[in-house]
Amino acid sequence: MATRQYIGARYVPKFYVNGSGTSEWTANTAYEALTIVTRNGNSYTSKKPVPANIGAPETAQDYWVSTGIYNQQVEQYRQEVETLAENLSDFETSTENRFDLIEDQIKIKRLVIFGDSWADTDNTTYLKWPTRFDSNKVIVSANYAKNGSSLSGSPDQYGLNGNVGGQIAYAASDTSYDKNSITDIVLMGGVNDFRNGITSSDVAIKCQDHITRLKTLYPHARMVFFINYQIYVTVEELKFCSFLQRELRRRGLEAWHMLAWLAAGNFIEDKIHPSNDGYTQIYTNIMAVLFGGSPVRVPIHTSYSFTHNNASLSLEINEEFTDEGYSIFPSLTVSNAAAAGQADFVASDYKQNGCCFLTSIGNLYLTSHNPANLQNALVYQTYDSVDASHRGTGIKFSIGYPGNGTFLFPVSKRIAQ
Repeated sequence: MATRQYIGARYVPKFYVNGSGTSEWTANTAYEALTIVTRNGNSYTSKKPVPANIGAPETAQDYWVSTGIYNQQVEQYRQEVETLAENLSDFETSTENRFDLIEDQIKIKRLVIFGDSWADTDNTTYLKWPTRFDSNKVIVSANYAKNGSSLSGSPDQYGLNGNVGGQIAYAASDTSYDKNSITDIVLMGGVNDFRNGITSSDVAIKCQDHITRLKTLYPHARMVFFINYQIYVTVEELKFCSFLQRELRRRGLEAWHMLAWLAAGNFIEDKIHPSNDGYTQIYTNIMAVLFGGSPVRVPIHTSYSFTHNNASLSLEINEEFTDEGYSIFPSLTVSNAAAAGQADFVASDYKQNGCCFLTSIGNLYLTSHNPANLQNALVYQTYDSVDASHRGTGIKFSIGYPGNGTFLFPVSKRIAQ
């Protein structure tokens, strides 16, 4: 079969190859049509035959057409990449700044405080808990607490021996800070209401009004209530604190009774107010609660030793307060006893030592765990003398003991929430 050969103008482009083996355009050279050359990183294709005396492709547009402006494209790409990198850097910086701001806002709490003398920092020599916060973690924007204030007083009254309602009214008129920036509201009180004979139910009802007003004043704030107490806590005050906590929680308020936050030695002589060590413990527990933890409660251990009819008796009392309630674990050790008996004695100073035992448990019938002798031991209380400074002084109680040995009693009394 015969082979046909096309003779005529080029119709398939070809790459130019110079004497150095590259496609770079060279002067004084004639080029066929559709010849592809490169120059300064760009490519050109001849539109028609190019005589040898024609200059460089970029200046001879009648003969050459640009088919690949690589330098310009690369420069454009470089600029776009550089701009993108700058935008990413700005975005990263902006994002980091926003994260830092959010982190700071999460980390730093801004408080307002309402309450009684346990939180009032005016005219005192004690380093109370509101003054102890690290400003990198907690900022107290305002402290409205006043000595002697109650929760349930009416009408609203601000100042010494006033009430929290008056403090809230005063806060409403205070324009010294941005109320929208407040993260936490801390209320502390209850002991003055109890001492004035107000029931926990009446206090809770009044607190409902406080809650409503505070939510309006501080729309973004969490509210935390701490219920304080006296060192000589009685069964009535124990119930008051426990039931008030339950009622406040039922109303949607985060409430914590402060029973056993302090040991006996953490109160001053009036038995009502904490010492500097006590305020340290209060500060530690409040910080724990504010940042998602739980308070630490102090277990109470009290010992009594006495003799009766030549028998030696040792009464060990362990009390335990938790958020859920109160438990007491007594044990009695008897030696040199000829037979079961009963002994009376007076604890003249147990209240000063911080024991809540007698006035907390009332009349108890304690069953011995000694399988050989299942007699009942009776512990009871009588108020022989009570005065304003040392309530409980001269408490007399009686123990019926079933012979020799150590007699352990499980949970004898529990006052739960």
